[in-house]
Amino acid sequence: NEEENVKNEFSNTIWSSVYRQWIWADHLRNYFGAELPEKELNLSGNFTIEPYWMLMCLWYGVLFSVLEALRKIKVTVPGIQKDIDQMYPILRRFRNAVFHVQEDYWSEKWRNLILDNASAEKINLIHKQVGIFLLKGLTKDALSTNAHGKSGLK
Repeated sequence: NEEENVKNEFSNTIWSSVYRQWIWADHLRNYFGAELPEKELNLSGNFTIEPYWMLMCLWYGVLFSVLEALRKIKVTVPGIQKDIDQMYPILRRFRNAVFHVQEDYWSEKWRNLILDNASAEKINLIHKQVGIFLLKGLTKDALSTNAHGKSGLK
């Protein structure tokens, strides 16, 4: 059935695209970890211009795009969806504050997330579980030439 083939190709393409986006987020997470100071973070002064802060902001923003894509295609992640649903609006506002200049330098759109001591651990868990879920969801066909045009990833 031609309609089913088109649907499967779309499905494979979107899964591959979402996973690629997650890989970008994972690279940013790793760079963030490498930039973190060895001692405890000092959130006084202007920490927002430090490389680790920039990398964390970019990581969270790209991770949100993954969560947004999963929501758009109505995919839930077993075992972690409750945490995703809780953090989704917070991460959306944070992403908006990162990618859209805020009038208020200390915008509550990102400040609320930073002041929540549990958010970093929760975001890390979401990040890891979504990556595992996406990898399990990919099939060999999802990385075929059909799903990627001329890229021919296999």
